[in-house]
Amino acid sequence: EAYCGCEMCKFWVHNGFVNINNEKMSKSLGNFLTVRDLLKTPLQARAFRYFVVSSQYRQALNFSPEALAGASKTLKRLDKWRDRLTAIANDGGDADGEGVSSLASKCVSDFEAGMKDDMNTPRACASLFTFVKATEKMLNNDKMGKEGAEAALETLAKLDRVLGVYYEVPGMEEEAKSEEGAGSVVIPDDLAALLEERLQAKSDKDWGRADEIRAEVEARGFVIKDVKGGASELIPK
Repeated sequence: EAYCGCEMCKFWVHNGFVNINNEKMSKSLGNFLTVRDLLKTPLQARAFRYFVVSSQYRQALNFSPEALAGASKTLKRLDKWRDRLTAIANDGGDADGEGVSSLASKCVSDFEAGMKDDMNTPRACASLFTFVKATEKMLNNDKMGKEGAEAALETLAKLDRVLGVYYEVPGMEEEAKSEEGAGSVVIPDDLAALLEERLQAKSDKDWGRADEIRAEVEARGFVIKDVKGGASELIPK
């Protein structure tokens, strides 16, 4: 600041270390990864960003292929939701979308409350997916109108100024058509939605609902694994 005469930053924080499959990442252990080697598609690059930004910054970040696959699935759901809203915003619709404005206002308010709570991004992201779930229900029931779709898209754009998951990845012009790699974990949309709902329930300290969701997910053949930083993964049994 003394050299350039301008403010370098407003906040300075120390983030947790990156672990690979619960082990410290280091060259001596042979588990050292670079972003260039790891991320081969635009979706993977955006998913990794979401995975990092949705984790609590002070906690160790435990990376695994399953965690990246889970983040990719979350972004695919978000992309599909945005595309549906965009189609209605562009073409209009018969429904009036009543109630979207109040849902959007609560979403932004809860998101901001999470960010003010020591940058609790897991809590902030949970508020986004509570909004996504509510508006998906409106979309599925043909109750989303042009004004409602525009309000939902405006809300997403506002939150993405913090999350930053919608951008063109340099050097990656074409989106991958399917999940990369053999053995990729394919998680049904409704289970991904339940995982986000459980994050919200935990944030609200609604432990009963969180346990109900865990049992429901296990009955479907998946196990919820809570990882450091407040995030969770779905792993096949």
